[in-house]
Amino acid sequence: MRKGYTGLLAAALIGAILTGCAGASGSDGHGAGSQEEQPLKEITFVLDWTPNTNHTGLYVAREKGYFRDAGLEVTIVQPPENGAEVLAASGKAQFAMSFQDSLAPAFSGENKLPVTAVAAVIQHNTSGIISRKGEGMELLLRSMGPKWIAVDEITALEDCAAMEQCSYCGVRFLATAHGWSVEDLHRRPVYRRLLQTGMFQTAVVLQPDQTYTVEELHTG
Repeated sequence: MRKGYTGLLAAALIGAILTGCAGASGSDGHGAGSQEEQPLKEITFVLDWTPNTNHTGLYVAREKGYFRDAGLEVTIVQPPENGAEVLAASGKAQFAMSFQDSLAPAFSGENKLPVTAVAAVIQHNTSGIISRKGEGMELLLRSMGPKWIAVDEITALEDCAAMEQCSYCGVRFLATAHGWSVEDLHRRPVYRRLLQTGMFQTAVVLQPDQTYTVEELHTG
């Protein structure tokens, strides 16, 4: 147990050192130069993808010497095929960047990894998940907590049941369905229940001639 979490304890400690060193250097403009230069601590940071704008802060800090000022020699590497969190869990990297949907299974289940989240790089998750409709919605709800889910071609009662369950948790839907009209959808068991719940407020009805009408939906 202790060995498996060594990397996490080190990562937490390093985070504290970064904050402490920044404050100490600011209190004395030339204090660092008056002390004997200490060897830099080597840190490996794994990206979640090829370098992009989400990683700007890392490269700026490295180029401007902010890491060295904090006593760190940071090596930035791209992730292996099995993911950045796996490399961090193995102890070959101290820090890693990953996607929210990849972290969910890493934190729970039978094969959870000895990693923990310490910071968010961006305020909102930019990932997207494509899944089978009925069986995938509840998993999507638990792992990502989306505000909106897009569903293409509702075709089964199982799809409708999953959508209704998600709606109880505040999820809103953008969905497509096949029918001659809104009245036709009300006559079909697959769609009748969804329309009665009030889950949808507006319908955009596409016509064969590529025109469309917008209709407000009412329960009942």
